[in-house]
Amino acid sequence: GLYDLLHCCGNLQQLVPLVQSWNFDGLAAIQIGKNDLDLLDTEIGGLLIAGIEAPLLETDAPTQAEMENLKRFVARFATQGRLILSSSCGLYRADFWGRIQHLYEGLGGNSDADGC
Repeated sequence: GLYDLLHCCGNLQQLVPLVQSWNFDGLAAIQIGKNDLDLLDTEIGGLLIAGIEAPLLETDAPTQAEMENLKRFVARFATQGRLILSSSCGLYRADFWGRIQHLYEGLGGNSDADGC
């Protein structure tokens, strides 16, 4: 099937009642550092396309705290089958590919086995 997703950069918290009235199937480009994910999940729910924010993609060595935050986010939503992990900014540079692979491996993925 097809999904209707709202592209939603920035903080959505004050717009939740309006977004609810639009009946989207989920949210795309969520910036996890700018939103209360419990609120968005409870009030809007659905499919989430989100996760890796630009500052995390721009560093070769994410801090342990950054990786732990990303791991918590992925563990919460991926286990429900509602997460597509991608850049939350949608802007890519060629050097991001290796960093995305590194982040994926840091989350417990095996990029070789998955063809990444």
